[in-house]
Amino acid sequence: MLTPAPATAQAPDPQRLFQEAAEAQERGDLAGAVRKYQQLIRLRPEMIAARANLGIALVALGRFDEAIAQYRTALTQAPDDPVLQLDLALAWYKQAEFGKAASELEALRRQRPDHQQALYLLADCYLRLGRNADAVKLLEPAYQAHPDDRVVDYALGTALIRDGQTQKGESVIDRILKDGNTAEANLLMGAAQLAAGDSKSAATTIHQALDRGPQTAGGLVVVRTGADEGRGR
Repeated sequence: MLTPAPATAQAPDPQRLFQEAAEAQERGDLAGAVRKYQQLIRLRPEMIAARANLGIALVALGRFDEAIAQYRTALTQAPDDPVLQLDLALAWYKQAEFGKAASELEALRRQRPDHQQALYLLADCYLRLGRNADAVKLLEPAYQAHPDDRVVDYALGTALIRDGQTQKGESVIDRILKDGNTAEANLLMGAAQLAAGDSKSAATTIHQALDRGPQTAGGLVVVRTGADEGRGR
């Protein structure tokens, strides 16, 4: 009597596997998504979208080194992909590796000088690294082009003050809310003065902010200066 040959296991369909991984990721099953993306990459190591999504899931799980490895591999296949470059920079940033994040963002901006998120993130990296002159050089053209961009206003004002250009920095920050005499603007300026080491001026400025109304203390509890934390976003 002939013995029937064992059934051959059918290889998973890559497109179906990708869909299952993406669905798991969307519903918050990150561990499940990671397993499926890893399985997919074993089948299709050249699939950049799978590596990119795997990196996102790994970052969300706090597995930064693994995510960085995936982004780097993907970038060997698509070295000029701005999304991958930004994702890699964000992974370094969230790991508080601001120098490495800055290097990636500099490379991205050489290709995409109009990339606004890269501008903001690179400016913050420079401030955290104490590279205040570099932050000023980066932000001044953006300030001239878009004087109403409050993120640029605050970052440039802070960089100028830390770089010793106190009067110029204060005039930039003073424009953030159009009316420089608001409590919020005073708080922002006080934080920048404190970051610059001018505690006497900072105390006066923050007092003026608090004197303008009790709602201020609850409205802006913390003003991040870029020098007081090592966290990512």
